[in-house]
Amino acid sequence: HFPNLRTFAMRGTGSFVHLKHACLDRLVFESYGLADDVVTGLQDADLPSLTHLEVWPGAETFGRTCQVEDIIAVLQTAKLPNLCSLAIRNADFADLFVARLVEVIESVPGLRRLDLSDSILTDRGLDVLLGAPLAEQLEQLILDRCYITPEAGERAVSVISGQVSLRQIQGIVPVGLREIGVVPRPAPKEIVEGRR
Repeated sequence: HFPNLRTFAMRGTGSFVHLKHACLDRLVFESYGLADDVVTGLQDADLPSLTHLEVWPGAETFGRTCQVEDIIAVLQTAKLPNLCSLAIRNADFADLFVARLVEVIESVPGLRRLDLSDSILTDRGLDVLLGAPLAEQLEQLILDRCYITPEAGERAVSVISGQVSLRQIQGIVPVGLREIGVVPRPAPKEIVEGRR
């Protein structure tokens, strides 16, 4: 079915088993509370042309059952030989995800673009990323609307050789925000991008 399909985007929930497609280039799952079966169903996927995988896990308070290890398992076991762009957006577990990603980066040797926007990524998670070999291979790092301080953003610009996007960074996570999973949207601020 749909042998020439290049992009598939799904908002909400659903699941896959043995997903195989020769031409699919972009795969996107958007959710405020992603179910684990959406992601675990991709663990045996065979997508030789896929270059971009985007997952919005959301928060447990909105029904998320998808966990960090579910996404890591996809990167380790699915056949995604051309994956070069990974977006884990709107994730309340971004710090933990980054810590695991840098441990298994050999599973995604071609990764050049990482998008963690709209997530609860703090200075701690960003420091783990910047101190890992992954930082050396990235050509683009997107941290828009993450919970990092301007100082951490400056460190990212100095370490990443490619483009770093820091639109509307939030600074310190407000008390209780991590527990309830609410990410406020501030008024737009100036775009900050850097190249070394």
